[in-house]
Amino acid sequence: MIYYIGIDGGGTQTSFTCFDYSGQSLSTLSLSTSHVAQVTEEQAQYILSSGVKSLLEEISFEPQEDKVFIGAGLAGYGINQKFKKMIEKNCRIAFEGFDYVLANDAEVALMGALDGEDGILIVAGTGSIGYAKTQDKLHRVGGWGYMLGDEGSAYWIAKQILYTFTLQSDGRLPKTTLYQVVKDELNIEQDGDLVQIISDKFYNDRTATAQLAKLGNKLLKADDSAIKEIYQDAGKELANLANGLAKHFLAQEFPIKVTTIGGVWKAGASVMSGFSEHLESNLIFVKAKHSAPYGAYLLAKKAFNQHIK
Repeated sequence: MIYYIGIDGGGTQTSFTCFDYSGQSLSTLSLSTSHVAQVTEEQAQYILSSGVKSLLEEISFEPQEDKVFIGAGLAGYGINQKFKKMIEKNCRIAFEGFDYVLANDAEVALMGALDGEDGILIVAGTGSIGYAKTQDKLHRVGGWGYMLGDEGSAYWIAKQILYTFTLQSDGRLPKTTLYQVVKDELNIEQDGDLVQIISDKFYNDRTATAQLAKLGNKLLKADDSAIKEIYQDAGKELANLANGLAKHFLAQEFPIKVTTIGGVWKAGASVMSGFSEHLESNLIFVKAKHSAPYGAYLLAKKAFNQHIK
């Protein structure tokens, strides 16, 4: 039997799915993040290897009779050469004895979302990035990390919530429900305590900071005007990623399909309205067809199809 393992390693978790040759999902598993900026090399290697091992045990893989190919889309595998080399080392160790191919997590998400077709994918999870595929060429915008970018991401939204709290505390903005919700969530007694709380609990921890974006759901239910504006701005920032990628397409390729994945989009119309409003007219939104692990399956199948006899 021929099997494929598709891996989607993001900033929050690492998802594994085993597929048969036709793309039918056989088994799935989710483990913690294997991002090299968030865990040690040894931890990343363990997560990747144990995920593969668990799936193979689940399908009763027989090394003498069966063959498995691995496609892995891992966050950090991009323009940062230090991270890229670390990821390559981790995968050499974790996938020893297996044929595998590597890509960025957004790249496999794009392949899955559009079923391998040309178009644009905007990822808005812990971080944000945009990818476009046109005539077998890949293009990227964003993905500069939380210190330089990640506009419209959960981290960015959380930071805007905290920033808005400081403005409301100072009287530079009128107080809304957001002010008290943040105080309650972080157990702030005196507003100035926020500085120490950020230093103690959230400094250089983008995942923990991004979790604060969940406050947005509570604030939306309270019809908070400040969070509505934050989500509108997030949608605008994410539309700018898509607009920046449109230049890579020829006029005859218009209209261009644009799809989205990531937890931020679960806010629905709150983000999508700002996104749609600022999206260029030659771009059309479509729903994602498949998952990122399915995109990793397509990546592996394309890379190793010639090895199958």
